[in-house]
Amino acid sequence: MSEEIERDVMTCGVCIVGAGPSGMSAAIKLVQMINAHNEAIDNGSKQGTRIDEESLGVDVPVIVIEKGGMVGAHSISGAVMNPVALAELFPNYKEEAPLEYEADIDEVVQLTAAGARKLPITPPTMINHGNYIVSLGKVIQWMGEKFSELEQDVYATFCGQEILYEGSKVIGVRCGDKGVNPDGTPKSNFEAGMDLHAKVTILCEGSRGSMTKQLIKKLNLQNINPMVYATGCKEIWEVPEGRMEGRKVVHTMGFPLDNKTFGGGFVYHMKDNMVSVGMITALDASDPQMDPHKNFCKFKQHPFIKQILEGGKMLSYGAKTLPEGGWNTVPKMAGDGFMICGDAAGLVNTPKLKGIHYAMKSGILAAENAFDMLTSGDFSASSFERYIQAVTDSFIGQELIPFKNFRPLMKKGIFPMGLVKGGINYFSKGKYPWVNMKLHEDHTEIQPMAAYYPGGKPEDDIKYDNKELIYDKLTDVYNSGATHEEKQPCHLKVDTAKCKECYEKFGSPCEAFCPAQVYNIVRDEKTGAFERIQVDFSNCVHCKTCDIRDPFQAINWVCPEGGGGPMYNNL
Repeated sequence: MSEEIERDVMTCGVCIVGAGPSGMSAAIKLVQMINAHNEAIDNGSKQGTRIDEESLGVDVPVIVIEKGGMVGAHSISGAVMNPVALAELFPNYKEEAPLEYEADIDEVVQLTAAGARKLPITPPTMINHGNYIVSLGKVIQWMGEKFSELEQDVYATFCGQEILYEGSKVIGVRCGDKGVNPDGTPKSNFEAGMDLHAKVTILCEGSRGSMTKQLIKKLNLQNINPMVYATGCKEIWEVPEGRMEGRKVVHTMGFPLDNKTFGGGFVYHMKDNMVSVGMITALDASDPQMDPHKNFCKFKQHPFIKQILEGGKMLSYGAKTLPEGGWNTVPKMAGDGFMICGDAAGLVNTPKLKGIHYAMKSGILAAENAFDMLTSGDFSASSFERYIQAVTDSFIGQELIPFKNFRPLMKKGIFPMGLVKGGINYFSKGKYPWVNMKLHEDHTEIQPMAAYYPGGKPEDDIKYDNKELIYDKLTDVYNSGATHEEKQPCHLKVDTAKCKECYEKFGSPCEAFCPAQVYNIVRDEKTGAFERIQVDFSNCVHCKTCDIRDPFQAINWVCPEGGGGPMYNNL
């Protein structure tokens, strides 16, 4: 499609991209502050100028865009949430927010192929007393309702397609076009994506945000280490009454992962006889056939997990990546015109398995900084960069900096030496090790098939029943609610010239690592030789695993037409 297309332009004071925990926190905090400021001006208790369209010279003071069909549709996490940031926004959150249970019992269990052993002492980082088991989607939907009570709306189904610049200054975002044929030509219902010109742009896109990725590369914002990721697969189950009680939080290590692969499983007790069960697999695994979904299935087959789920009913499925590199992989979070929050900035505490309250707090801090700029009229680059120091000085920096080397210490797995080194790191308050350890991009760690499987790849030992316990990828995709308008350009931009070499060297790892069966290799029926790749983009659950893990970096995930993707329920 021609780039000369005519686009509507909306000007705004602050443009927030993404209505997840960081985006909604930023939006709510900012509007709360603007309303309080304007009320004080109106009643004469404060001198100054109101913050509104007229004083800012814009069409709207604050706008929030969200690629999902509704607020919370794409929100997914474990999730056990530290409520400290939510309490800042809503002091009465205990009475109002849709919380499941306050965590009461913590268990950390080492799994072997057939057995399970509860650790006699729960590692300090895994103690969750005072934290809440939640459905992140429910919490974000509720926050969306609270935003509506402030007489504000989220522009759902509006995806950010690209960042707009003046030189190196970010001046806003361009929304994706709607009504486009697969060949790029406009349909009869074509609608050009709007340009949002903003004095302040806050990127809250979540893990491996497509525009954040562009920005980091263009402005060279990368830290001393690149970000590394893991992929989590999760289901919500309704189980027989009494099967899991006590507001319990269970984490596992070991099976089905080998000692060189970082990751683990979890089971969380929810209301109404429901449990949240999931498995996280690091994407720097050397196995070219590493399959997060298959690991999840093996995890559910383990006797320790099976006895919880057996006789129950699977209700919903989802998958996402999570940034787990730590402080030394967090990019420069602000610059001329922009701030980056939450998972998009990599603000996750891997040893504690916590990130929601960091996302919320970073959104709050971004809002406070944006408010200062709106009131002072100072939108210089240095004003934006005050946000970096605010994050560093907050509990985010205080908690993440001591664990900056945790993920490199786990390069050879968790048990037993990773656990020992992690313990030394914790009790020395991050002094051990005494250097900044290195990490490498996940895709560079994958070994060729011939090196990893010198005797040939073993037979697949997973048997899917699709009705009782083990569900194949397509069945799980159905239970994610994922839908896309199929007559649109494929949002997974694949350099197909590299696929044959990837197939021959790595055994087409995309078929394995994708937890939604988006990528399928068409093989010659007689010889098994590579013919072509088939990309079933309508299955995509927007996890971004392919964008990260592909060894040739031949896959570029871009935002599809707004409203497409999963429709997560209780996740």
